[in-house]
Amino acid sequence: MTVSVALRRCLLCLALALPSALVLAGDWHVALGMMDRGASQPGGLTAFNEDVAREICRRARVHCVTVNLPFGEILEGLAEGRYAMGFGNFLRTGEREKRIAFSVPLWHSSSRLIARADVQRRLSDATLDSLQRLRVTAVPGTQQHAYWQSVAASRDLVVVPAGSMGDIIGMLRRGQADVALVPVLSAYALLAGEATGEFAFVGPPAADRGLGGGVHVGLPKGNESLRKTVDKALVEMRADGTLHRIVRRHFNFSLD
Repeated sequence: MTVSVALRRCLLCLALALPSALVLAGDWHVALGMMDRGASQPGGLTAFNEDVAREICRRARVHCVTVNLPFGEILEGLAEGRYAMGFGNFLRTGEREKRIAFSVPLWHSSSRLIARADVQRRLSDATLDSLQRLRVTAVPGTQQHAYWQSVAASRDLVVVPAGSMGDIIGMLRRGQADVALVPVLSAYALLAGEATGEFAFVGPPAADRGLGGGVHVGLPKGNESLRKTVDKALVEMRADGTLHRIVRRHFNFSLD
C-alpha cells in the first residue's frame, strides 16, 4: 500500500467519524423563557428549566450555552434553527407543529387566573368563562394570550400584552391589568416570591380550550438525531428519579 493510498483511507475514516464527534463535542445553544423573577434562585422557573437543560446536555455529552429570551423569540429561534432546545412551557399545537418539533412530555399543565387579592375578592365567584369588562393580560405567543384574543370582543375585555412572564406581577400590582392568565407552573413561580395574601388565584384551573396538556421541550424541526437524543435523556431522567429531584429542588409540589 502506498503512502498516498493509506493517507486517503485515513482521511476517509476521519470524515466518517467526524459528524458523530461534532455531535458530542459541539455546543448546544439553549433558549430559556424569561421570568425576570427568581431566575437565579431556587424556586425560579428559569432556574428549573436551566437545570433540566443542563442535565439533558450532560447525558448527551455536549456543552450547553443558555440565553434568556421572551417566549415569542424562543419559538422564532427554534424555527430558524438557531437553538438546539427551547424551554417555555411549550404546549403542543397544530400551528406550532408546522414550525418546530417537540420532545416527549415533561409534565401535564393547566392554566390559572391570578389577580391582586382585592380584585380576587371582588371576583370571588368568577370563572374563566364568566369574566367580562376587565383588563386582562398574558404573554403574546402563548396559548393564554390566544385565548384572551379569541373572547375579548364578545366579553368586552381589553387585552394588555405582557412583555414577559416576569412583567405580570408588576402589571397587576400597578393596576395595568385586573387579571392574568398563565400556565400553572408559571403562576406558582410568580407567586412564590410575593407576600402571602397580596395575590391570589381566581377560579379553578383550566385545561381545555388549548389551555392545558403536555408540556414539551421545543426543538428545531427536521433534526431527528437531536430529537431522539433529547427524548432518550428525558426518559432516563424520569426513570432514574433525576427529573423528580430537580423538581423538588425548585418547587414544593409535584409535577406528576
